[in-house]
Amino acid sequence: MITDVLCVGDQPAVYDRGIMLGAGTSVVRDPDCCPRVGDPDFAYIGLVYSHACINMGPGEHAFDIKNIHMWDLARADGSYVYVEGGVCPGTPESPEIPSTIIPTTMVIGFSGVVLFIQRTREN
Repeated sequence: MITDVLCVGDQPAVYDRGIMLGAGTSVVRDPDCCPRVGDPDFAYIGLVYSHACINMGPGEHAFDIKNIHMWDLARADGSYVYVEGGVCPGTPESPEIPSTIIPTTMVIGFSGVVLFIQRTREN
């Protein structure tokens, strides 16, 4: 879960190794812009802040968070990331590749290459 915490109306996006995984919800800009600057608890439960829940697969990640919409360029921007196990509500689980499929496909592919080389040598 990613939550914007500074200006109401900002919209953060999460990137993993340069690929956008998802963006926060679009929210209506607050005229005061920053009613509760930097309060993650208030922002997490508040509907006025932008949120995004993103399912992540296993493995290493390199996250970068950028605001794709920022309403007050004179002020700082910021977001909090909350990581927990499970699946985002209303979304399917990230598919996992069974561990036996990868070695099996490698053996089949290698066997195919060997057979191809043998046939080309025979002709």
